[in-house]
Amino acid sequence: MREELKQAMKLREDGKLKEANALCLQLVNRYPNDPDVHYQCAWSFDVLGEEAAAVPYYEKAIALGLPDKELAGAYLGLGSTYRTLGNYEKSKETFQKGMSRFPENRALSVFYAMTLHNLHQHEQAMEILLRCIADTTNDAEVLSYQRAIRFYAGQLDRVWRVRMQVDDLSDERVQALIMNHLESMALHSPPESRHALHFDGLRQPDVTFWSAWEGEELVGCGALKELGAAHGEIKSMKTDPRHVRKGVARQVLAHIIDVAKERGYTRLSLETGSMAAFAPARRLYESFGFTYCEPFAHYKHDPNSMFMTKEL
Repeated sequence: MREELKQAMKLREDGKLKEANALCLQLVNRYPNDPDVHYQCAWSFDVLGEEAAAVPYYEKAIALGLPDKELAGAYLGLGSTYRTLGNYEKSKETFQKGMSRFPENRALSVFYAMTLHNLHQHEQAMEILLRCIADTTNDAEVLSYQRAIRFYAGQLDRVWRVRMQVDDLSDERVQALIMNHLESMALHSPPESRHALHFDGLRQPDVTFWSAWEGEELVGCGALKELGAAHGEIKSMKTDPRHVRKGVARQVLAHIIDVAKERGYTRLSLETGSMAAFAPARRLYESFGFTYCEPFAHYKHDPNSMFMTKEL
């Protein structure tokens, strides 16, 4: 029987689908209590596009008891077949049983997400797919956003809005964030190339400093320094490490740009690092229309610095 079953599988692999199906049906009649025979027979109907005919064979194979590898495949095949037939609730139930038995099987989760889509449970379907991507991909670009993908997966409809407030830096949480910012600069830039403002600099009358909050939680900060009646400089852009990849920096930057326009500035400029650690910041500024420029104000050429500007 095993040799004949292998022959049926070989016929299917060779594209001889009807011959494979006919042999499987013969084997089912001869070995009605063999789960592997029923599983292969179900498969032979599926590949012929005869999903309805496949269902009882999948069900029988599962009921008779398949080895784990084939059992996982049978749950996937039956759940997917139910879905293509429009029996979404049965499909959902089948996939849930399969995932309960094989919680690490990602293929079951992906096909389950398709069924959830058909049931209009789009948020849950997207969460499953995003977590599968984050957990299984080898793509370097996707992996660089793995934390953010996992974070957003279960709250895609949440609107992230930060509250910006002019800040006097008296709050210990704000002070800690500024210290984190200064330490980060020290980690990546030599002393002569560090231009981040310390507390005294942020309290100067030509500097406006904002803290960014979500509810009662500090998520970031930023500052605007007046260089002249029509020119401002962006300073102290920092996102709390616990809130990176949430769009905090974009909202802080957008707020600073809006304030600069309200003040009548015609240009905004900034200095940032040239090292790889500053690449995400440079991409952010580029996305807002900032372009690279020569040093401005008191700055001088420095291989560790890059300068950007934007006309308002």
